[in-house]
Amino acid sequence: EIAVAIAIDAAPAPPPVAGDAWMVTTTPAGARVFLDGAEQGKTPLTMPASSDRHTLALVLPGFELHVEELSGAGEKAITLREVTPTDGRGGIKVRCKAEDRYYVYVDGKPSGMLCPTERIGVELGDHVVEIYDLVSESRKQFPIKVEDTARSTRVRVD
Repeated sequence: EIAVAIAIDAAPAPPPVAGDAWMVTTTPAGARVFLDGAEQGKTPLTMPASSDRHTLALVLPGFELHVEELSGAGEKAITLREVTPTDGRGGIKVRCKAEDRYYVYVDGKPSGMLCPTERIGVELGDHVVEIYDLVSESRKQFPIKVEDTARSTRVRVD
């Protein structure tokens, strides 16, 4: 008898997770991981387990923000949804002092951008810019009116 080994081109499997840890992976990899507002690193990431409930936030530019409650231990594999940039004759730019802390929504839809943003295309008229603060886990809304096609309307969040 002759044994034949076949090599398959595949990503290496993550190490097994012990009963006292969480293994968080995302597709695509490289999302920033926040646990109760504290940045933990980037995916794939192993974190200590806890019997308490925690808020897990995963953020990657160009994708929807993912937020969920987490407790216990195990493996969490999340496929992040890509955001298609919006278009319009007007524009919004969100400005802030604390960079990469605020995830930006416009009219209830994810922008795929963290503050400070590039131009977010919108139609002229009334809009609501909402930010999700990755550190405080809070949301804040800014009603605005976009009236100019040549210059973006600026929104300052801090």
